[in-house]
Amino acid sequence: MADRTRLDRKRPVSLKDFDPRDTGDIESKEQVEAEIEALRDRLQEAQEKLYASRSHGVLIVFQGMDCSGKDGTVKKVLSALNPQGYRAESFKTPTAEEAAHDFLWRTHKLVPQKGYIASFNRSYYEEVLITRVHGLIDKKETARRLEHIKHFEKLLADSGVLVIKIFLHISKEFQLEKLQDRLTRPDKLWKFDPNDLKERQHWDEYVRAYEDVFEATGTKRNPWHIVPADKRWYRDYRVLKIITEAFESLDLAYPEIDIERFGELELDEETRAKLAAAKRKVVEGDERQNAADEVGKQASAAEADEENEGDQAAIGANSSAAVAKETAQRKRVAASGETAAGESADVGAKAAEGKPARAGRKAAAGKATNAGQQAASDKTAEAVEKAAPGTRETAARPRGPRKQASVATEAAVPATPAEDAPSEPVTPKPPSRRGRRTKES
Repeated sequence: MADRTRLDRKRPVSLKDFDPRDTGDIESKEQVEAEIEALRDRLQEAQEKLYASRSHGVLIVFQGMDCSGKDGTVKKVLSALNPQGYRAESFKTPTAEEAAHDFLWRTHKLVPQKGYIASFNRSYYEEVLITRVHGLIDKKETARRLEHIKHFEKLLADSGVLVIKIFLHISKEFQLEKLQDRLTRPDKLWKFDPNDLKERQHWDEYVRAYEDVFEATGTKRNPWHIVPADKRWYRDYRVLKIITEAFESLDLAYPEIDIERFGELELDEETRAKLAAAKRKVVEGDERQNAADEVGKQASAAEADEENEGDQAAIGANSSAAVAKETAQRKRVAASGETAAGESADVGAKAAEGKPARAGRKAAAGKATNAGQQAASDKTAEAVEKAAPGTRETAARPRGPRKQASVATEAAVPATPAEDAPSEPVTPKPPSRRGRRTKES
């Protein structure tokens, strides 16, 4: 029942889908009398916590057709509230000053401050109901005002004000009965207003206007509650239940007290013992919370360690592969070194047999080095033939090729451990003028 009558999302609404005589599974008031008393106690406790904590304000909006019971609901349901923290407001025709401001101006200054409760008998919604029905605003202005109202209620919610919106839903037949009752009972006659009969003629127009209101402004944070109101006892029960549960959704609590400041007072032993017990209770509560937080941290750390272990395993596998690859590479390098050493030994042996120059040149650079030396010698000889005897070019010609050959030979010949290997230098003779190279001695 509660879910079906809670309008908290934008969707088309038809009041024909809600039976104003519906009482759910409850057949009589006697079935819920005990629950009503319990709800009153819970509401009183919630108001006390609200006033003590000053964390929220609560605004209760009552809307409905004439004779829907807005005054009676305030009287019977909210009489359980402490009047020191509660006030009731009624919205009549705007005064000249109120009409000179925006349509929400008179509403905003009546919104309850934190710690307090206010109820509106009719409300700012009249600015999109009676004004629309009587043609004071057009369809475009109605849509604009509905959008402003939605943002206004969001502002209140963001500011810590809980808005409870209740529509008391009655049938047209029930309204007629109540109007007649006012005319026949002296204690009700004062409530009769001839304008109520005129407004009754616009019943269908008011229904459409309300349906648009519900569709445009019923949100998750500020929902509408449709309460069947033909049965007065059920109306009071449902409204009390809605308001009490809305209060408890705020999770209100008494503020924490600094017990240390009571140390300056002269208190008897019993009072001091009570204060000490209260302090221990607060400390134990903090310790339990800290322990719970620590458990959560440890669980998070364990989860992180599992992830790290997985990463380390992957890294280890990659490292093992890299080590194996490096080891194989080293083995290949070592094998190559052994081959090179064998070749060097062969060269040394040849040098020891009396052919040091040729063996040294072959070991150092092979045929490429010999070819380079031959090219250098031929080039030098050609230059000598062109140069005049005794010139600077002639004087310098032996040094270039001799020095180049010596440097190349020293850099290329590997060290030989044999002590008896000949070490006499290889010095080529200067080339003849004909460009022919002399034999080595």
